[in-house]
Amino acid sequence: MGTEPRRRRALWITLAAALLLAPVACKRRQRSQAETKAGIHELLPASTIAVGDPQYSSQLIRGFYPIERSWRWTQKSFAVRLVAPSGSAQKGAQLQLRFGIPDPLIRNLHSITLSAAVDGFQLPPQRYDKSGQFTYTRDIGADHLQANSIPVEFTLDRVMPPGPVDKRELGIVVTEVGLTAN
Repeated sequence: MGTEPRRRRALWITLAAALLLAPVACKRRQRSQAETKAGIHELLPASTIAVGDPQYSSQLIRGFYPIERSWRWTQKSFAVRLVAPSGSAQKGAQLQLRFGIPDPLIRNLHSITLSAAVDGFQLPPQRYDKSGQFTYTRDIGADHLQANSIPVEFTLDRVMPPGPVDKRELGIVVTEVGLTAN
């Protein structure tokens, strides 16, 4: 494949991600401005984090690229550290990862399988074969939420390899990840 088609492909992937997540970006920006005006600041660390908000950067362990509007591209493997929500050590919680798969990415890869592990406990994977916005949701038993700080690791079975224009491997476009009490 020549240099020009690769540049166009990288440009289309970035443009598709921006268009796919533009409504989320606008909502986040408005809410953040409203919260700032009201003087509301969430204390860190948190059980749910918006990965595009710099105040949560310390909870991103690895595998995330810099913020692009209100989201971040991931690598093939990425991880966060979340606070166990109140009561989850007794009742369990639900893991939610909100993300997008741009159309050019799925056209090239055909499908992506997302796997996750909470504090080393492997969760059922999910296969995605269409572009769009998704929420990966899994229930977590109370026995896996006994610590205050919970590492959550995600793995993709395939990613877009680095190209001549965008030197990064591109996984998925994540907006939010969190644990919510049952």
